[in-house]
Amino acid sequence: MKRANAKAGNPRARGRGGEPGLRAVIDAIPDAILVKDALGRCVAANRAAAGIMGAADPDELLGKTDRDLFPADLAEGYLAEDRSILRAEVPSVAREETRVVSGSRRSFLVTKTPLLDASGAIRGVVALARAVDGRSPREEALRKERDLLRTVVDLLPLAVHVKDTSFRKTMTNPADVQAVGAASETDVLGKTDFEVFPRPVAEAFFADDRAVMRSGEPIVDREESYVNRSGDTRWFLSSKTPFRDARGEIAGLVGVARDITEHRRSEAAIRESEETLRALLNATTDNAVMIAKDGTVQACNENFARAYGRPASEIVGTYLFDLMEGELKRSREERTRDVVASGKASRIEDTREGRAYDNNIHPILNASGEVSRVAIFSRDITEERRLQAQFLQAQKMESIGRLAGGIAHDFNNVLQVIAGYCELVEKSLAAGSPARAYATEIARAAKRATALTTQLLAFSRKQVLRPRVVSTVQLLGSIEAMLGRIIGEDIRLQTSLDPKTGNFRADPWQIEQVMLNLAINARDAMPNGGVLTIEASNRVFDETYALEHPGVKEGSYVRIAVSDTGSGMDRETLSHVFEPFFTTKDKGTGLGLSTAYGIVKQSEGHIGCYSEPGKGTTFTLYLPLTPEAPEAVSDAEAKAAPSLENETVLLVEDDEAVRAFIRNVLEGAGYRVAEASSGEEALSKVASERIKVSLLVTDVVIPGMSGKEVAGSLRAALPSASVLYVSGYTANVILSRGVLEEGVDFLQKPFSSQELLAAVRTILQRR
Repeated sequence: MKRANAKAGNPRARGRGGEPGLRAVIDAIPDAILVKDALGRCVAANRAAAGIMGAADPDELLGKTDRDLFPADLAEGYLAEDRSILRAEVPSVAREETRVVSGSRRSFLVTKTPLLDASGAIRGVVALARAVDGRSPREEALRKERDLLRTVVDLLPLAVHVKDTSFRKTMTNPADVQAVGAASETDVLGKTDFEVFPRPVAEAFFADDRAVMRSGEPIVDREESYVNRSGDTRWFLSSKTPFRDARGEIAGLVGVARDITEHRRSEAAIRESEETLRALLNATTDNAVMIAKDGTVQACNENFARAYGRPASEIVGTYLFDLMEGELKRSREERTRDVVASGKASRIEDTREGRAYDNNIHPILNASGEVSRVAIFSRDITEERRLQAQFLQAQKMESIGRLAGGIAHDFNNVLQVIAGYCELVEKSLAAGSPARAYATEIARAAKRATALTTQLLAFSRKQVLRPRVVSTVQLLGSIEAMLGRIIGEDIRLQTSLDPKTGNFRADPWQIEQVMLNLAINARDAMPNGGVLTIEASNRVFDETYALEHPGVKEGSYVRIAVSDTGSGMDRETLSHVFEPFFTTKDKGTGLGLSTAYGIVKQSEGHIGCYSEPGKGTTFTLYLPLTPEAPEAVSDAEAKAAPSLENETVLLVEDDEAVRAFIRNVLEGAGYRVAEASSGEEALSKVASERIKVSLLVTDVVIPGMSGKEVAGSLRAALPSASVLYVSGYTANVILSRGVLEEGVDFLQKPFSSQELLAAVRTILQRR
């Protein structure tokens, strides 16, 4: 056989060459003999092999491969075995079933050995097949047992393989093929790990295999990971055990691996989820804790641990409610049990150590919809409640201001009629007349009522201010001189003025009134003497401060603080201190602080108060800082001028009584008066009667067209006409936020006949 195989040339020539006697001996052997080269082609065969293959002569098999001789499914298996023999250089024995030429199936015991040339190099495979049909029942039982075992191994969800002592796989199952990432068993059988895996992975597997075969000791449940041929990273729990042949020598090893990739991914996902949850818990500003249904703490954030003064590691695993005491513990336990029982979230507020907390208790459901855990979020809402109270207080003050302003406006019209006609009656009566004395008392009462409405207008920010740039230093200097006469000798006055204190824009006379009012209140709060302190400095409010204090705008301010060492006020009194008609004194109207509040607010500033019983009170004014220089203040008043008769005044006033009073005063002074109750009526009268109007006297707020609109329309027709606005209410289009615009002539109701005539004369003289 070796000589025949060594000949060069056609395989057919090589297969039938050699000595006839030797060929006859081979043909006489009942076992089938088939010799293949390294390419799987038949180079020699005997008659028994030809008979099995359905050939008349062995030469008909020469040059053919298993693909030419057997069905495709059998051929691929035989070729794989051949390649394994060529690589492993060791023989194999296997029982095989095949279909012969008759179509029936027969069993053969096939022995395959490598074919070596004279130099010892592998040139092919020699296959010897012996028919084993009709073997003993014991052999058949063993075959069936082996087949059953192989079936079981193939169905196992575990990756199973067998390696020989050359570390080549001699057996594998589908799970192992899939784990490797191969397409079929033929891609794995007969190969070492170095032909299947990247070198670093193969080296690690080879080291384990060699250790097992050398020591004879198994490796059990070792975690391994690698990137398989499909590019997937897989994790396995692997065990390797050596097996021995009949002589007790190690013949290879069996490897079993359980794919734990999904388990590892699930663990990673759980860890990531837990880390995300932990990050979320720590990111929230709430005190957050998660507990089991029985109240055992499973997780908490840093804020929660900090609130209870213990590390989170010490809190986890403890009973949550043991951290609490008394009624808080009882109510929280009860509420949590209700949440677990109902599966519905609950919310509860409580107060601890003077701070308010909003607690939200949420059930966490499992996949079955049952409560498995409970999450509790506790938020400190102390500042939120404080800001809410401030906002509500600001809203209340705004509402009261609107009400006060409306009342003052309507009442001023009534007072205008009472005071005006009282003045006329008083003038018409002889001196010493009892009726004149009565009229005088009525006039005094009207003036007191006017003072009250003026204060209400100040509180509602609807009075007229004449702002200018004021020097803080000069203002406090003039006030300090006055206060010495007001507060008394038993009260010590001290001032602290930051030399960098700037100027502000406001009505200086009104701010002086605010300061005097605060000083008088401080004096009354210190009946037994004390210290009155006035401080001034600059202050900047940022956006955060503005957000925390409703009504305050960010920017630069002059800060003026008035402090006393008097009796102080409690929290309830403080909440009402700026409300009109609220007072703690036996006497007084309760309009002093509300007036101060309105003046500062109308000057676009802010006023606050801090006080504690027995510790005194501090009122702080913040007025907008300006870089402008102070303006000179002139005390000169307009001098009375002679009456300008025969001038025509157009009077627009919707209140009939007020309109009649103004008309009587003007006509009594020699002016011609054209009156109207609305702007539309006034303009119509001017157009139809062709009245040459010298002066328009109009209420600011009238039905239909506003006073400003009437003035604009009149000046379009009569550019030389002057305008005098009158009103008891000044929040309108003419007076922006109650601040008198430059060049606008305005007379606040109620006014006397002399004030009206003086204003009219001054305006007409300027024409």
